[in-house]
Amino acid sequence: MMFRSKFAGWDDIVPVDFTRTSESVSRVPDLKVLVKRDNMMKTDLTALFLDRQPAMSPEESEELLNDCNEDLEFIESFVLEGKKFVRLPDGEFGTFYTMDCYVFLCRYAVLPEESEDEEEEDDGDHEVAQQDFKCVLYFWQGREASNMGWLHFTFQLQPTFEKIFKDKLEVVRMHQQQENHKFLSHFHRKFVIRRGRRGLTRNLGGKWPELFQMRANGSSVCTRTIQIDCRATELCSGFCHILRAPYNVMHEDGQKGIVYVWIGEQSDPHEH
Repeated sequence: MMFRSKFAGWDDIVPVDFTRTSESVSRVPDLKVLVKRDNMMKTDLTALFLDRQPAMSPEESEELLNDCNEDLEFIESFVLEGKKFVRLPDGEFGTFYTMDCYVFLCRYAVLPEESEDEEEEDDGDHEVAQQDFKCVLYFWQGREASNMGWLHFTFQLQPTFEKIFKDKLEVVRMHQQQENHKFLSHFHRKFVIRRGRRGLTRNLGGKWPELFQMRANGSSVCTRTIQIDCRATELCSGFCHILRAPYNVMHEDGQKGIVYVWIGEQSDPHEH
C-alpha cells in the first residue's frame, strides 16, 4: 500500500485473500455450476420503464428542508490535506473541490415518542430528561479524488470517532453528485462544487473567468452549483448560470471583478 502511494495515479485497490491456499487458487470453477447460478439470478427492471417522478413543489421542498434539519444538533466539517484530516474553515463550508475528500460529523437528536396519556401539565419543576442522540459520519469524495482518501479515513479518522461514540456512530460514504437529501439539506441550497484541488485552486485561482451552473434535480433541496467549462456553448436555457469575471488590475474602489447572472428562459422562477 505504501509502495503504491509513491506513484501518481495508481489508486487501484485490489482485494487479496491471503487465507486461500495455492490449490484453491489454481482450481478451475465448474462451468455447469456457474451457468446454473446465473440462470437463478433475476433482476427487476420494472423501474426502467416507469414514468419519471414529478418534481416537488416549492412548498414541499421547504417542508422537507425543515424536516431534515429539525433533529440536527451540530455539524463539524473536515478536509483531507496531505495525509491528515484538518478542520475546514467556516468560510469554506459548502464549497467542495472535485479532487478533494471531505468528512462531516453530524449529531442528531433522537426525539422520544410521546403518548397522549402521558401529556399532563404539572405546576412544579420539571425534570429535563436527557435526550438520546446518534451521529452520522459522512465521507464525501470528489469525482477526480484518489481512493487513498477513503483509506486514510478508515484507518485514521473513523477509529477515533468509533471510540468516542461507539454504537451510536454510522458511516456513510458518498461520491460527488450522489448525495442524499438529508446531507444536502444541511447546506440550505448553498452547495458549490469547484474544479481542481482546494489548496492549488485557492492560491492560483481568481485570475481567469469561471462559469457555474445551478442544478436542482426533482427538488430545490438538491440544488448544486457546479463549475463547468467557461464557454458560451455550455449555457442551457433550463438552468441559471453564474459567470465570475475577475479584473486584470484591481480598481481604485477595491473591486476585483464582476459577477454576471444568466437566467435561462425555461429555468425555474423560484431559482431566480
